[in-house]
Amino acid sequence: MKKHIQDRISGVVLLLLAITIWVLIPYEIKAFDVSQMGPRFFPQFLSIALMVLSGILILKSFNKSGYEEAKEDETDPWDISELRVGKIFLLLIIYIGIIEMVGFLISTVVIMSIAMYILKVRKWYHYVIFYVIVFIIYYVFKEIMYVQLP
Repeated sequence: MKKHIQDRISGVVLLLLAITIWVLIPYEIKAFDVSQMGPRFFPQFLSIALMVLSGILILKSFNKSGYEEAKEDETDPWDISELRVGKIFLLLIIYIGIIEMVGFLISTVVIMSIAMYILKVRKWYHYVIFYVIVFIIYYVFKEIMYVQLP
């Protein structure tokens, strides 16, 4: 199947998902009149963002000039062998098992570093960026939002 057809189908499916989420939010999340940014705000924001981005994907799929035909000698960077997918899945199962024992910070850094290595991420600065993001997430949840992470 051609790339623009795949993008069009993906865009339509994601648009339908976003509309479904938008419709279901009032039934699933109770609103309080305490502030404008209640518990519905972030899910509604995400559903709107998903609607906009899927609309853009659908519109871009009609512009065939943006799609280049893949050459025979080029390898697809998203082509992941089944063995690597199995390893990543096993790592996620291990992560779920050890996060309570070891804690969020250590288990996330170790397991996701192994996952990045399996996915052939070899540039050192990608690891540094990842570690900084993990520490920022940990700090925001623990110190600013007062949410206890495992």
